[in-house]
Amino acid sequence: MKSRKQIKLVLSLVVFTAFLGSCEKFLEVPPKDLLTSEQHFRDKFDADAAVRGIYGKLLNLADTYVILNELRADLLDVTDNADVHLREMNLHQVSAGNPYADPTPFYSLINNCNDALSNFDIMLKDLKFSQEDYMQRYSDIATLRSWLYLQLVIHYGEVPYITTAIDRVDDLDQLTDGSFPMLGIEAMVDTLVATMESLPH
Repeated sequence: MKSRKQIKLVLSLVVFTAFLGSCEKFLEVPPKDLLTSEQHFRDKFDADAAVRGIYGKLLNLADTYVILNELRADLLDVTDNADVHLREMNLHQVSAGNPYADPTPFYSLINNCNDALSNFDIMLKDLKFSQEDYMQRYSDIATLRSWLYLQLVIHYGEVPYITTAIDRVDDLDQLTDGSFPMLGIEAMVDTLVATMESLPH
C-alpha cells in the first residue's frame, strides 16, 4: 500500500515537472486584443479609423482649451466652488503640478498626428491609397497638427517642433539632444503658414 502511494507521488512529480517545462510555451500566447504595427494602416478604412481616433482624442483637450484660452482671459471667472488649479489659472499664478498647465496632452495628440502622417506617406508609396484619398487625409491631419502647435506656442512660449513620430523609448533621447528645434511665436507662425500653404487641400 505504501509503495503504491510512493509510485503515485513519483508519477505526479514527473507529470508536474513535465508540465512546468511546457508551461512556458503554453503561457507565451500572442495577445488577441492588440494590433501589431503590421496590422495598422492597411487600407483607406484603417486610415479613416486613425483620423476618427485622432479627432476623438482631440475632444479630451476641450476643457484644457477653454481654460487656457478663456479662464486666463477676461471671458470667464472662477466661482466659489472652483478648485485651486482653476483659481491659479485665473490668477496667472500656476504652480508645478497644475494639470491644466501640462502640455503633455497636446504633444500626445501631435505624436498621433505625426504617426498618421508618416503612415499615410507609406500607404501612398505602397499604393494602398489613391492620390486623392491621400491628399484629403494628409491635409486634414497636418492642419490639425498646425492648430495644436499654434495653441502650444501661444500658451507655453518657445516649444519643441516635432514632426516625426516617437514610437519607441529609444526615440525619447531625441527630445533632449537638440534634434528638434525650439520655436517661439514668430518662427512657429512662419513654419505653420509654410506648412499650411504647401497642403493640397
